[in-house]
Amino acid sequence: MSEPNNEPSNGTDDFSGSAVELDEFHRAADRFVAQIMHWTPQRWKATSGVSTFDPSGAAPENAERSGENAATREEVGSSGASSAAEPSSDGADLASEPMVVLSRADVMYRLVQRIADLAADAEGQPRRLVPRLTNDLALVDQFRVVTADLLTARPGPETIRAAMEALTATRRTLFPSAVPPAS
Repeated sequence: MSEPNNEPSNGTDDFSGSAVELDEFHRAADRFVAQIMHWTPQRWKATSGVSTFDPSGAAPENAERSGENAATREEVGSSGASSAAEPSSDGADLASEPMVVLSRADVMYRLVQRIADLAADAEGQPRRLVPRLTNDLALVDQFRVVTADLLTARPGPETIRAAMEALTATRRTLFPSAVPPAS
């Protein structure tokens, strides 16, 4: 009779429950790449139509960490296009603060950084800032790399769900009419 294993699990030992979710994320990432891989620099520079989007749910003050700069974002006052109040992740009312309208490239970069952070966490490594390259066409390749890192790390179900939520939020932002709202 074998003795029970009393060693703590690092979250990757019992992977059978998330194998389907991992495959689903992989397929969703591949479909997303197919949707955006042909985009031109002008299409990447277009605004997303969303203010303060962040797939990680972080507050807008993290915008500089995510690589946006004055050339790729536009501040909109409360009388501007973003007059509707949007609650932040901490519940604060953002209607009185200037809103940041992000380009599609900035939205995509935030997804790349979020997936990289999830991969680092799954690997037990420190989080690192993904370089924000000047050529927006590199974003698709950066997404492929960080997605491969995440898939290789074989993360637990919670991490896979967080990655899928970030991907779905990004798709909903970039393709608002193509992605049904979350239930």
